[in-house]
Amino acid sequence: MKYEGWLNAWFMRSFARAELKDLLGDYKEFLNLVPTTFNKVMDVFLTHVATVDSIEVLHKYTCIELKTDRATEQDLTQILKYEDWLARKLASGDSEMVQSVLVASRFADGVIEYVKNRRQIEDRTVRLISYRVSDDKQSVLLQEESV
Repeated sequence: MKYEGWLNAWFMRSFARAELKDLLGDYKEFLNLVPTTFNKVMDVFLTHVATVDSIEVLHKYTCIELKTDRATEQDLTQILKYEDWLARKLASGDSEMVQSVLVASRFADGVIEYVKNRRQIEDRTVRLISYRVSDDKQSVLLQEESV
């Protein structure tokens, strides 16, 4: 995929059609290009709601960073900043309420190594999802990387 905007548009359409719930969970709202307070724009933001005793309760946020090619350590740093920002600004410091997802066609070795180490040390992760465009160029195929 040549432009990040195309990938973003595909995700927005897929969210509107409820096609990504198996992969990313049952989301209530989805927004793209969300401004943050440190002059960066989060590519995709989701809210997740559970129903408890017939009352909807917000229980999780997801931040997604999209890359058209290889995700680098710099991209990983960016998604970690979004994660921290969401935890502080919306989740009252509860980092467990924030799910971070990095989507790219491939991942730098340093990114994979960091995610492995973070899981072992902090028991937290950044989900790595690779994509490829189908042979007929009609759809995007997603696969979560096992790290």
